[in-house]
This record gives sequence, C-alpha cells and structure tokens, in this order.
Amino acid sequence: MPRARPKRLAAALAAALRHVEQAWEVKFAQHELDEPSQAAVHVFLHELLHLLLEKKVPWVCDPTSPHLDLANEVVVRILEDELGAVLGLAVHAPEEHVHDAALVQSGLPLTPQKYEEWARAWRTTYGPQKDLDNFCHLVADELLSLAR
Repeated sequence: MPRARPKRLAAALAAALRHVEQAWEVKFAQHELDEPSQAAVHVFLHELLHLLLEKKVPWVCDPTSPHLDLANEVVVRILEDELGAVLGLAVHAPEEHVHDAALVQSGLPLTPQKYEEWARAWRTTYGPQKDLDNFCHLVADELLSLAR
C-alpha cells in the first residue's frame, strides 16, 4: 500500500496542472515546470519533516510554546537542507533561513552563525546517530537561553 501514496501525490499535482492549463487556456512546456516541480518537492519534504518530528520527538511540537515552536522550525530546516542536498534540491543559506518570516516572528536574536553552528552539530554529532531527541533539546535549550 505505501506505493499508492506517491501515486496519489503525483495524481494531485497532475490534476492541479491540468486544471490551471484548462481554466486559463494555457499550455506549459516541460522546462517551464522544472522550478514549480522542485518547489513542490521542497514543500512536501518540509511538511514531511514536521510530521517526522511529530512522530519521533512529539515534545518539540508544541505550538503554544514559542521557543519549542521555533526549535521545531529550525530543526526541520536543518534536516530539509541536508536531505534537499541529497535529493538535488536547491538549499537555502543560513542567512535566508534566519531572515525568513517564520523565524523572524519569534523575536529571538537568531543569527546565521548560530544556525550554522546547529547545522554543523547535526552533521557531525547528532545526525550520524539519527539522534533527533538530543538535537532538539540542544536547539530548544539554546533558544530558551537566547529568550532570557
């Protein structure tokens, strides 16, 4: 049954394409769909990683806690960059992440250097062991200390 899920996703994307082309009487060339296709995969990966955290590290998925909500978003973006690179997707620079509205709204003084420090910690220490729990603790604890 797991193979049906990607087929449903592909069917939904194809249906969206058909709908836009028919509703607006336009036809897109394959090369014109490259960027939207990559963006769709990128968004899917991002949301899939939020789901991963909900299943593996549920304590960090508390939208009522500003520092946990931000830790969740930071961890997802770090994982997204790592997996995106493996999948050949465009990845964002740390500066782009920390200036993104979702992270800026926290009001915490998050810097590209701090983001890169966490990304390096994931790559060298936590990622090889797939230690999401302790990595989320690291990010959440440091964000909490930044809030003080």
